[in-house]
Amino acid sequence: SALAFDVGVYFEANGHGTILFSKKFVDRMQSLASSSDAEKKAAAEKLLLFRDLINETVGDAISIFLAVEAVLYLTDSDCDAWRAMYD
Repeated sequence: SALAFDVGVYFEANGHGTILFSKKFVDRMQSLASSSDAEKKAAAEKLLLFRDLINETVGDAISIFLAVEAVLYLTDSDCDAWRAMYD
């Protein structure tokens, strides 16, 4: 069902998984990346870079870890705050 969304998270029973990005999502972000609106342009560029970091094909754990680190950094958060969300 992850394929039904513009951005879908796919988990496998063995602990692997990945993040999937629809063509519609990628096309829209590429369009916004050339926008004259600086805020939209910056957001779209970050999302495209995030997509480049993820290996959609194999769900590489290292790339997922780096993606988590990037999101924590961009949201001015850390692993402790992230873990606390599940307490």
